[in-house]
Amino acid sequence: MVEHHTETAFLRHIILYDDSDERCKLEQSIVQVRRDARCVRRVALVTAIFPLLAMTGVGYGVFLGKDFPYNLSEPVLEVLCVVALASLICLMGFAGVLTVYFWKLHRLRKEARRLVMRLLESRLGKPQIAKLSRSHRASEDRGASQGATEFGV
Repeated sequence: MVEHHTETAFLRHIILYDDSDERCKLEQSIVQVRRDARCVRRVALVTAIFPLLAMTGVGYGVFLGKDFPYNLSEPVLEVLCVVALASLICLMGFAGVLTVYFWKLHRLRKEARRLVMRLLESRLGKPQIAKLSRSHRASEDRGASQGATEFGV
C-alpha cells in the first residue's frame, strides 16, 4: 500500500509542471478520491469495534455468567447479535467501496502517467529509441553464443 502512496505523490509532484486545466482537474480528482477513501477507512475502523464489543458481551455471559442463557435477558442477547451482524455487513460494504476507490485511484494514476509522458515529450521531444529488428537480435545472440563457446563458457 505504501508503494501506491509514494507513486501517487510522485506523479502529483511531476504534473505540477503542467499548466493545463486537465492537470487541475486530475489533481483535484486524485485529492478527492484519496480523501473519500481515507474517510471510508476511518469509518470502517470505528465500525469494526462494534462486533468486537458485541462478542465481548456475549463472551462475558458465556464464560462468567451462571446458567448463561437464562440469567442474561433474551432481548440483550438478541441486540448484541444484531449489532454484531449489522456491523459485519457494513464492513463488507465498506470493503466494496474501498475497492471501488482503489480502482478509481488506479485509473487516475494511469491518466497522470499519460499526462507526464505528454509533458515530457513536449519539453524534451520524442525519445530516440533504436528498435532492433528481430533478425538483427537473432544474429547478435548467435554471435554471443559462438563467442561463449570459444572461451569454454
